[in-house]
Amino acid sequence: MRRHLCPTGVALAVILGVGITANLAGAAAKPLSAQVLSLSQMPSGWLAESNSNTGVGCLHDLLEPSGVTQTQVAEVYFVHSGDVPFLDEKVATYSNVKTAFKKISGVIAACPDPTGTYKGYPSTGTVTSFSFHPKATQSVAYQMVFKTGHVTVYYDYVIARKKNAIVAVLEGSYPAVSTSQFTSFVTKALAKVTS
Repeated sequence: MRRHLCPTGVALAVILGVGITANLAGAAAKPLSAQVLSLSQMPSGWLAESNSNTGVGCLHDLLEPSGVTQTQVAEVYFVHSGDVPFLDEKVATYSNVKTAFKKISGVIAACPDPTGTYKGYPSTGTVTSFSFHPKATQSVAYQMVFKTGHVTVYYDYVIARKKNAIVAVLEGSYPAVSTSQFTSFVTKALAKVTS
């Protein structure tokens, strides 16, 4: 496993925890770890890695809304060999997925300027919605710019409800995220979810 000491890796972890797979009480029959993207689905030059973080500021634990129990969660993180772009996917099920999606959507919509400290670095972000319509029951999409230390990273982020799961796909890069590549990742991610 490669370890990234560059600030780019620090900036990615600001948004979501990465590289974690856990089964919680009431897990579905098919584990979500089998429903997330695999390295074989990634383009040439990508690597699977692990990392973890719970987010910063008003995005802290975004996919763990209060009042709804998360019953299963799986997460994967991939990075291109040149450190950017990078991709984080998280799939989770809940005691009430409709309520969870509504709460998650409300939290991120009310968080246009997340700020906080991550690993000693002051982090500031800008979150704006954008038009992106994946094949899912419900979805929201955001573009973000985060400054952590001396690094600015750009993100495309989709949170979608499919069946009984919420799928979150985030790609970070600079100076911009490739729309076609991000669209491909989201399409592949949603196609694997069967819960």
